[in-house]
Amino acid sequence: IQRVTEDDRPYAVLINTSSAASQSSSIGTAMVTMEGCDVQSDGGTGIGVQGAHTEAAITRCSVRRAELSGIYVSGDARATITACTVARGDYCGILVKKARATVSRSTVTSCAQTGMFFFEAPGSTAEGNTIASCAGCGVVIKATESLTFRNNTVSGAGQAGIFVCERSTGNVSENTVTGSSKAGVVIKTG
Repeated sequence: IQRVTEDDRPYAVLINTSSAASQSSSIGTAMVTMEGCDVQSDGGTGIGVQGAHTEAAITRCSVRRAELSGIYVSGDARATITACTVARGDYCGILVKKARATVSRSTVTSCAQTGMFFFEAPGSTAEGNTIASCAGCGVVIKATESLTFRNNTVSGAGQAGIFVCERSTGNVSENTVTGSSKAGVVIKTG
């Protein structure tokens, strides 16, 4: 299924229940579950989770060759991403922007830019993941409060393994960072 959003970015799969939830006060937050899917996106993003009142559980899915991001969570959505594999995202493997996500036991490899990117993603969590062989930073945490990034393995980043910037706060601990071309962990204030 090819869908297009307001900003003309195509998705192989788009989960957005915000309009359905706003039409009925009895619905509240709608939960969508994707399990065991194999997604390939020749243009745009593999899996998108978008919109207030949208909540998704993405489990054991594989996303390959996304022109933008493998999995993109945005617009106040919430997602739980568990045991997924993302390979060869041209921008990010997993991007959480102005939303909240829990990412666990997932693998992100061979992205042209960043493996995982959290931007204005308060309260997000990433635990027990493997991020490897990304041309830019392995992980970027930008303008995000109360993020937990723990027990992850980051290897072979073309820039910093983990880059924390723009007043981000939270817990970055017990991670293994190896083989980064620049520093293993960079914290930039301001």
